Parts: sequence; C-alpha cells; structure tokens
Amino acid sequence: MGAYRSKKLAILLVGLTILACFIPVFVTDLYTCAVCGKSRSLTQVFGFTIEASDSETPCSLWYDMNVESCRDHVWVRGTWRETKGLFSFPNIGSNISSRATGPLIRFGEGERLLIYQHSPDVRDARNVFLGLASWETDARRRRQQERLELELAEWVDSGFVGPLPQIGH
Repeated sequence: MGAYRSKKLAILLVGLTILACFIPVFVTDLYTCAVCGKSRSLTQVFGFTIEASDSETPCSLWYDMNVESCRDHVWVRGTWRETKGLFSFPNIGSNISSRATGPLIRFGEGERLLIYQHSPDVRDARNVFLGLASWETDARRRRQQERLELELAEWVDSGFVGPLPQIGH
C-alpha cells in the first residue's frame, strides 16, 4: 500500500511539474509609441508587471533628433504575445491582430519613419498616427479611420505622391 501511494504521489508531482512548465505564467506583450515609434516590451506575471523595457528604433532616434526629444509616449499594443511557463519554458508566441489596440500597428516603424520624412509638416503626420492609435468605437468615426488607414497605405505605396492624407478628409 505504501509503495502504491508513493508511486501515485510521484506521478502526481511529475504531472504538476510538467503543467507548471507549460501553463502560461509569464506574459510578454510588445508595444510601440504612436508618436515616435519607440518600442516597449512589458512582461507580467499573473497580471502584475515585473519588467518593462524600452528600446530605441531608427524612427524614434530620428524623431528625437528632428522633431522633439521630450514628449509623452502614446503606447499602442501590438499583435505579438509570448507566454512562458513557471520555469521559463517558452509556451507559445502568438500573433493575433485583434490584440492590437489600434490600426496604427499595421504600419511598421520603418514605414512610419518614411511617412515622417516625406511629410511636409511632421505635426500633420503625428496627428495622423495619433488618429490611428486606438480603435474608434463610433461607427462613423471608425469608417473615417478606416478610410484614413487605406489612404495612408496607398500614399506610402505610391511613393508619397500627393498630399499626406488627413483625418476626416
């Protein structure tokens, strides 16, 4: 009876250890600043932030040198999420578009840098980016936002021919 109980306990402990390796405990989300393009990695354990690290990008460095170096960041959550188990075994990396907090995430920081560089006035480009930082909930404004997103993508694809698309046009 004692050997059976010990074997059962050992199997239970092995099972719990395996589960602890793969149950998502550490969750890392990636963000980008809508204004300058700086990157942020935010790691949480059971909803509590344990690490936040910011990284400069070519776009954020350009913005610092050419527009303004002191600003508030407007963080837009991206589509990528990585989870790890208790012993930091990688579980899953997922790229889910519905995780993004705004349509701006569809424009990479390289594209945003080019948009800034080709805009007659960087303030207009910044306003466009801020207009795409979060999803509009009002149906009419969401349609305007979708139109702006499409026009901006077409402007980039055209090689920046014509004026920069504006919010509400």
